[in-house]
Amino acid sequence: MSDVTAASSTIERARALFAAEQLPFPPLPERFAAALREESPHLYVTRSLEAGPYNLEIYSLEIQQEPAVPDYAVVGFDGHGINSWAVHYYLVEGALALFIQLPWGGAYVDADEGRRTVTAAFAWADKLQADVQRARQQGLIPEGWRLLVVASQFAAAGWAWVPPAPNDPEAVAWHDEAGLRRAVDSALADLFAGRAKLPPTDKDDGR
Repeated sequence: MSDVTAASSTIERARALFAAEQLPFPPLPERFAAALREESPHLYVTRSLEAGPYNLEIYSLEIQQEPAVPDYAVVGFDGHGINSWAVHYYLVEGALALFIQLPWGGAYVDADEGRRTVTAAFAWADKLQADVQRARQQGLIPEGWRLLVVASQFAAAGWAWVPPAPNDPEAVAWHDEAGLRRAVDSALADLFAGRAKLPPTDKDDGR
């Protein structure tokens, strides 16, 4: 990882960190960009972390157990050893809980291939944010529900609709089929087309 110290503001240092690796900066909403703080020279967050983001399962399970966890963002690099390193982009905002963890910085990672993979993932994440926001505005995602998406090559990848009440993670309908992005896009397309519907909460149902 490159050492970035010249930039003045926190968001500038975060952007410089990605630029030094010749990677695009993840699509971070302005309110999170303004709230970033430096957790380490290679990691920027808007919340306290129980463990490094390399331990992705901790944060995925948190959403399943406590769906109302406050919004937050994590961007940067974390890992261990000579090859278990990854770029991380976690965004929990409103109806979306997105966790992207892709290989970067390890001894055996092909940099060009890695850049293409990260660039494509961030571009998809940008579209996903817009689609989820639109679905929520149209009332297709009821208050309190979250679309949980885990895109990782180190942890169990998949997605699920997480209802607002605290849950036993085993009770959440987890989808781990191949073609994660296609599957998530299809699930949202089903909402927009009326082929699928999430149950309303008491608040949405007027009770």
